[in-house]
Amino acid sequence: KNLKNINIKKIVDTRKKWKYNHKYNNQTDE
Repeated sequence: KNLKNINIKKIVDTRKKWKYNHKYNNQTDE
């Protein structure tokens, strides 16, 4: 049914997570 929407949400969540982790990692690196 809403498989596409679920996949998109998954991708968005993953990107948000990655962005957050990346930001956090950059802060801890310095």
